[in-house]
Amino acid sequence: MAGLIVQVTGRRFAIPFECPCCGAPPDQELHLPRARGAHAAPDSAAALDVPYCSRCLRHAEAWDTAGVGSAFVLVLGVLACILISLVVARPLLGLIALLASIPIALVVAGARRRRAKAGCTESCASPGIALAYQGYNGTLTSIAFESLTYAARFAEHNTGIVLETPQLRRLLEGHRIARLQVPTPAAAVSMSAAPTPAEWRAKITAAKGPLARRTALSRALDALPDDAARRDLVAAAAEVELADTLSKARSLSGASKRQHLEAAIAAVRADNIPEPLQAAELAQLEAAMASA
Repeated sequence: MAGLIVQVTGRRFAIPFECPCCGAPPDQELHLPRARGAHAAPDSAAALDVPYCSRCLRHAEAWDTAGVGSAFVLVLGVLACILISLVVARPLLGLIALLASIPIALVVAGARRRRAKAGCTESCASPGIALAYQGYNGTLTSIAFESLTYAARFAEHNTGIVLETPQLRRLLEGHRIARLQVPTPAAAVSMSAAPTPAEWRAKITAAKGPLARRTALSRALDALPDDAARRDLVAAAAEVELADTLSKARSLSGASKRQHLEAAIAAVRADNIPEPLQAAELAQLEAAMASA
């Protein structure tokens, strides 16, 4: 991937809640593994949750799995070569079968990639996954973006912790000028009552995926002035996030249980989690560890 690399200090940062490929409102989430070969610290998170829209996720997955079908054809070619060489005792014919499988594999991969491109729109940044998580190196977290618009949005969401390179400064200035040149159309303003703590709690517990849940929690914490209500929402989000982990811990005992909880604590410390939620999750996990 040869996109723009943006770096932020530390391991905690904000992810714009929009599709990183086309900019549409997301209705899916992608658990993005750290890029292979990335120079990350041992305690770096192994993956990053990012938002995605269903359409872009379909063409990205089709593009990235294009090699699976071609690999299957090549495996068949190798097997045919071995069988013909050993059973029929015609090694030359077996070699011909293997060589014939190569262009077929290329055709299969090409067809799948053409279908993936056909699923893109003009606003899509890439037929494949539009960003690459390179991990935390002990000081900086690095992410590569195919979409310059999404990269600018990411930088704006992380003002104060983003490492501003000359290239990023030019991008942000161009992004600012573009917005000034295309004014937002006038629209009727509708007023509605702010969600109650109970309504925020329902949004948080019903969120589809950790990123949507954490986004809803951050918005709730910004909107609610009452400390008790804020603590309740953080605790509710932590309970949802740790439900599977703690359920599995209850089914274990002894050293297995401790190893499971220690791994969960390390993952929470490494993950990109809002600070109040991270503290609540660590408190619950450490309480479970104390009772193990």
